Amino acid sequence: KAEDTIRDRLVDMVVEAINRANRDADVALDGVRPMLQCEGKLQLRLQGTVTMLEALRVAHAAQASTDIDQLVHAEQQLESASHEKNVKARVPVGDACWQKLEAAERGIVSGVTEQLREQINVEKARRQREQVEKEKRELERQRQLAQEQQELAINQMNMQAELHHVPAVYALLDDGRLKGDSDKEIAAMHSALNTLISQVSRLNASQQSEIVKKAIEDAKEAVRRVQEAPEKKLRAKRWLQEKRLSHCIELLDTKDVLVRLGQVREMEGELFRGTGLPRSEADEIAALALRDKISEEAFTPEPTACPAGWVRHISSSGLSYFHKANCAPCWRWPAPDAAAPQPMKEPAELPRVPGAREEEDKAVYVEVDEAGVAHCRLCERRGFDHLSRREHESGMRMWRCLQQALLDCQSDAQERLGHGSEEVAGLKTVWRGSLCRRLRGAVERETFHGKERVLQVFWHRVVRPTFEDSIVNSTPADLRTFALEKMVLLADAMEPSARVVAALSSDAFYFPPPAGEVMRQIVDVNSEPALLGKLTVADFLGEGFELEQSGRWRCRVCEVTVEDVEKHLHPHYNEAKRHVGNRDCARSCAAEMQTMGWRLAHEGITVSNSRFQCKLCSRTGAWYELFGEAGHIASKAHMQEVKKHGRPPAAATQAEQDSWEL
Repeated sequence: KAEDTIRDRLVDMVVEAINRANRDADVALDGVRPMLQCEGKLQLRLQGTVTMLEALRVAHAAQASTDIDQLVHAEQQLESASHEKNVKARVPVGDACWQKLEAAERGIVSGVTEQLREQINVEKARRQREQVEKEKRELERQRQLAQEQQELAINQMNMQAELHHVPAVYALLDDGRLKGDSDKEIAAMHSALNTLISQVSRLNASQQSEIVKKAIEDAKEAVRRVQEAPEKKLRAKRWLQEKRLSHCIELLDTKDVLVRLGQVREMEGELFRGTGLPRSEADEIAALALRDKISEEAFTPEPTACPAGWVRHISSSGLSYFHKANCAPCWRWPAPDAAAPQPMKEPAELPRVPGAREEEDKAVYVEVDEAGVAHCRLCERRGFDHLSRREHESGMRMWRCLQQALLDCQSDAQERLGHGSEEVAGLKTVWRGSLCRRLRGAVERETFHGKERVLQVFWHRVVRPTFEDSIVNSTPADLRTFALEKMVLLADAMEPSARVVAALSSDAFYFPPPAGEVMRQIVDVNSEPALLGKLTVADFLGEGFELEQSGRWRCRVCEVTVEDVEKHLHPHYNEAKRHVGNRDCARSCAAEMQTMGWRLAHEGITVSNSRFQCKLCSRTGAWYELFGEAGHIASKAHMQEVKKHGRPPAAATQAEQDSWEL
């Protein structure tokens, strides 16, 4: 019984030490080791306890570390020590003392074991997370490496495309447009695009460089414009024809504006800049486009549309082409050719008066027949006197309205046309049509009953002959500086008047015949006065003398009655010297009158009562003041007036020459 008491006491001490072992295993060992001196089963049992405590100490040391191997080893060692102590002790199973010891040991072992397992699990989870993170980092590294390699490959493909294939595409473009508009150019672009697309075929749209994508887009857009151009032109032509502006079609097509006519509203006046299109037509097209709400879409076919009977396909290069049964495929829109534009209706031609013609450089509306009778085609009246009557003014007012329309057209041409000398297809047509519209507009605003007849005369005497003149080409220079200026001069030419023919009468100028034989001998102051007594009638006439009814001589060149023949004719006297000057002047004027007198009527000059009257300059004077260097005809003021009204013809007609043979 005493042994049992001692045993129980020792076990209690061991249990107390074991309980302290949860805090410090070394302290517990120090408390249990002295008890190993006992013998028997207790010694064996306590040896197992010491082994367990030593394992517990190792476990405590392992808990301070994050090494999972140490933790696992400490757990295994603790479990092994706990198992061995029970085997070695062989204590009775039902003994309360040993059960108490066993419970204390089991409690501390299970607690530490649980802690170890929890720490092991934490460390395992941490290691697993670290491994996962490591694997993630490795996968990310590999992904980045693959991405870098892929980007390098993409850059290489894009670079190859940009260096070799993109330039080939742009070589076929000029300012964003295909250099040609035939199937040949489109086929060449198809080939260039195929090569470029095959170079970047392994790349999706996001991987292609902006340069490559832009080159493909530019090429497709340029081809699309060429493909749609026939249909867009056709629609634009139909619209212009509907608006009675067909005379503009050829020029707009020449200037590559017809295909862009749908942009007129957004571009305002810029679309027609530099085309040579008259302002009136440009303004009207813009106004009609605004009214009809014309846009680019109005003339552009739908992207998937195609003409009836045709099928649209997409080629390997992404370009559209068209196919029809029994027809070869074509790249361009197979639009039918538009009907030829209907020519603008021009005024009907007015038949001429039989056997009559207008005089050169004179008003074209006056025709003079073979009998010398004037016919006014504005008023359909006869006679030169009609031209000065009030009834003629009505027709002239209508004529001046048409002149103003012509001047407006000329002003427009000076603003819109340059001085180029190259032919421009459609330029003459559009200005001819524009002038016709302006003249018709001027006629419609007037109430003159014969206005259509005036328009006929103006068109077929002024406008049409000038436009149809073989020397008037379809160039800006010819239209601006030749055709329209010539029309202005023709329209402003003076009306003809009855011819003035020289005659020896009191109302006409006097031309002395050649000097007689005697007078040719009186040449200076030393001539014999006695020679004057031998003068013949021919001599007196040659000096300009005329016998008055009173029987006295009158000198026509000096316009005086001769009181003393010797003083008037002998060179010794001043009176004779003045006479010689007047006589020579008269003879000089006679020579000029014979060669140039036909120009008087052309320059608005009439002669009556030995005096001239110039209608252009509103000047009058003696007839002999017409010619010579200081004469009226050679004056600067007169020449300027003549230039305004049209220069006289270069040579006289045969009838004019005959009338001035004096």
